[in-house]
Amino acid sequence: MKKFNIRLASYSIGILALLFAPSCKSEAEDEHHHHHGHEHPSHAAHHDHDHDSDAEEESDEITLSPEMADRFGVVCDTVSLGDFVEVIHAPARVLATGAEVATVAAPTSGIVSYSRSALPGREVSRGTSLASIRSGAVTGGNPNLAAKAALDAASRELERLKPLYEERLVTASEYNAAVAAYESARAAYSSAAASGAATAPISGVILSIDATEGSFVEVGTPLATIATDRNLTVRLDVPRSFGRRLADFTDARLDLGDGSSMLLSSLGGKRVGAATSPAATSASAYIPVFFSVPNTDGALSSGAGFDAWLLGANRPGVIAVPVTALSEQMGEYFVYERLDDECYRKLPVRLGSSDGARVEILEGLQTGQVIVFKGATTLRLSENAKAIPEGHSHNH
Repeated sequence: MKKFNIRLASYSIGILALLFAPSCKSEAEDEHHHHHGHEHPSHAAHHDHDHDSDAEEESDEITLSPEMADRFGVVCDTVSLGDFVEVIHAPARVLATGAEVATVAAPTSGIVSYSRSALPGREVSRGTSLASIRSGAVTGGNPNLAAKAALDAASRELERLKPLYEERLVTASEYNAAVAAYESARAAYSSAAASGAATAPISGVILSIDATEGSFVEVGTPLATIATDRNLTVRLDVPRSFGRRLADFTDARLDLGDGSSMLLSSLGGKRVGAATSPAATSASAYIPVFFSVPNTDGALSSGAGFDAWLLGANRPGVIAVPVTALSEQMGEYFVYERLDDECYRKLPVRLGSSDGARVEILEGLQTGQVIVFKGATTLRLSENAKAIPEGHSHNH
C-alpha cells in the first residue's frame, strides 16, 4: 500500500512538472543559462535559453506557457493608480422614524367594532374611520353623556349671566365662575367620544390591529398602529473595530437581492449619526450607524432587511488589485508579476483597506508592473511544481 502511495505521489508530481514545464525567456541571455537534465532537442529550437535543474530551484522565477495560462484562465493587467472607496460589510434594517408612527386610540370606553379598512398592510388616509366604540352597550351607560349634559348646563348658565353682567346686574366673580364652569365642562366632553369614532391621525400603512373585535376597551386603549413610509431611518450594525474610523464613512449601498444595488445617497439619504460612545457600545460587538432616507417613491419599506456596505470617502491615487490577484501563504500575502510571456515571479505585498472586490496595496507594487489579476492559484501550483523530490526523474 505504501509503495502504491509513493508511486501515486510521484506520478502526480510528474504530471504537475509536465503541466508547468519551465520555459522562461530572458531579456539578457548572458545572465541566464540553465541546462535541464532531460533536454529535448525541440526545446532548443523554441527557446533562447535552457534550464539547469539546480539553478532553477534557486531562482524565484516561475514558468507557465501561454497555452497553459489561457487554458487555466490566467489574466494579467498593468498596475496603475486609481480611485478607491473603502467599504465595511454590515447588515442593515429599515426603521420608521418616531415622528411618522401614530397610534389610533379609543376615544371612549366601550365595545370596539372595526371597519372594513382596518386591516394590517392596508393604506389609509388621515381621518379615515377605522373603528367605532359603542359606550351604551356596557353596564353603566356612556360616561360622555354626563359630560355632555354638564356642558349644556354650563353653556345655558353662561348665556343667562352674560347680559346681566353687561348691565352690571351680577358681579364679576359670579360671571367668572360661570365661565370657568363652562370651560371645565367643555374640556370634559369629547365630540369624538360622543361619536365613538376612532380615526387615523396620519396617512400611512396599518402595521397592526391592537385590540380584538368585540372586546371592551377603556378610553385611550391602543386600537391600531399606523406608519408612513415617507421618511425612514436605515440602521447598519458595524463591527466595533471600525469605531475610530466611522466618521469617514458617509454613504451606504444596499443589496436588493436581485443582483442590483441601491445607494442611499441616490435617494437623498444622509447619515445622521452613530452610537459611538463607550456607554452605547460596551454591551455590544456592533455600533449602529443611522441614515435618514426620504422614501417618496416607495423604494424602501419599514421593517425590511438588507445586506449592505458602508462606504467611505473616495481616495484618488491608490494602487488596488482584485482579491483574485492575492495568494495567501502562512499568513502573508503575495502577487505574481509577469516578466515575459512565460516567466513570472512572486512578490510580497502589504495590504490596506478593501472595498469588497479590490484590496489596497500599501507596499510591494509600483505603477507599470504587470501582475496576474486572475488565476493566482494556477501560478501557485506552478510554483509548487518546482519542488521535485531529489533524484526524481521526469521520464514516465
